[in-house]
Amino acid sequence: MQVKIKKFLKDCGLEEMLYPGKRFVQRLPQPGEHKSHNVVYDWRAPDTLRLEVKAGLSGKDLQPSDLHKYPVSFQAATYVEIDVSNDSHADEDESGDSKGETKGGGGGKKIAAKKKTQAFSAFTQVVEGKTPNAGDVKKLVVMGKEIAKTAYASVLSILQEQIKSLAIVPVNILAAANAVKVTKATPGGGLAPIGDEDIKYKYNAEEMFGLTKG
Repeated sequence: MQVKIKKFLKDCGLEEMLYPGKRFVQRLPQPGEHKSHNVVYDWRAPDTLRLEVKAGLSGKDLQPSDLHKYPVSFQAATYVEIDVSNDSHADEDESGDSKGETKGGGGGKKIAAKKKTQAFSAFTQVVEGKTPNAGDVKKLVVMGKEIAKTAYASVLSILQEQIKSLAIVPVNILAAANAVKVTKATPGGGLAPIGDEDIKYKYNAEEMFGLTKG
């Protein structure tokens, strides 16, 4: 599932500028003891943006003796990882070839040059504070349970709304994921499923195999 990075962060209500190389803690204080939590936006790895929900307000992993005081929903991991390594900031022309490359032979050199260009691009983004355009959600975990790709859209939408409202309820997010069910398998090649899979068929062995009662 692809997401637009700037829109994704805006939908989370994040006003702080975020870009590769940066880590930011968004504190979500709540009334009552051991109810407050936070969201850590960790982009120190240039090719991966990670959002993680943590108990407390420090943004750090709490000791087990302190963590168990918080609701169970905050004791297990809740996070999303977005891969931005294929973002369009790579130095390419409209044909998809990296600038400065020649068409024809030398495919190995082209690939090496492209990787070098992408690595330099990622470094430039860190230095200049640029935010990549888009990324692909590669992993989504709620309360320690990995979410199926078919539920990514609905789960992320609820997570964004809860972050923006300054109160996260992981139990509700997990419930939304469990509510997403795939009832029909989709054939490959872009074909759509047809027919009614709920129909119950009756088979007559005598008619199918030409048997007669003797």
